[in-house]
Amino acid sequence: KTTLAAWLRCLCLVDFPANVQQSNCLGGLQRLSAEAGGEIASHSGVGTTNYSSNSQCYWQLDAPPGKRVIVRFTYMDLESPNDRVTLYDGLTTSAEIAVVSANDSVDYESPRFVSSANILTVNFYSNSQFARKGFRLEYNATVSANSSACGSVTFDDASSSSGMIVSHPGYDQNSLYAASMYCNWTLPSVSRKFYQLYVGNVSLGNGDCLSVNQGTASVTGGSS
Repeated sequence: KTTLAAWLRCLCLVDFPANVQQSNCLGGLQRLSAEAGGEIASHSGVGTTNYSSNSQCYWQLDAPPGKRVIVRFTYMDLESPNDRVTLYDGLTTSAEIAVVSANDSVDYESPRFVSSANILTVNFYSNSQFARKGFRLEYNATVSANSSACGSVTFDDASSSSGMIVSHPGYDQNSLYAASMYCNWTLPSVSRKFYQLYVGNVSLGNGDCLSVNQGTASVTGGSS
């Protein structure tokens, strides 16, 4: 039989630094370099003490031109119903990426959120009521998509007995795939043989999907 290893890497997985600088909520706006990497936190005692009521803090994460900002929550415990962390795409508060609230605090497994350009803004708000143990968020910069071109099908030998499909050029160089992509890959027919597909390294954005026609295999994803 013919075996085709189909490896999809649709969103680069960034290794966050082990030792990072933590920026706590101090009120007002803080500007931070996403290229350097670091952490944002509700307060210095995340996980052990409660954050302050009536908090309102903003962090502007800047990546170099041509790169994007990628963030991930590593701890989440917010008070219901109004305390929240909001991620905005860019400098303004008109384009929300995500709102994380107390409803997400229990057993919250954070995806990776990515800006569309080189700036991502984080807002933490708490009201005058009770408080909880807070949140911690890691941030870094990642390579932006170079183009909207689809990846290719490559075979390891002339008989087309094994090979690989990639989502986009540069997937193995920490490059993100572009927005609004639509890709189709058709495998050549091989007489008296069939294809077996293996899918690995999949990370898809909200609403994005990978499907295999005439079969049941399908991968859909949230913001990773």
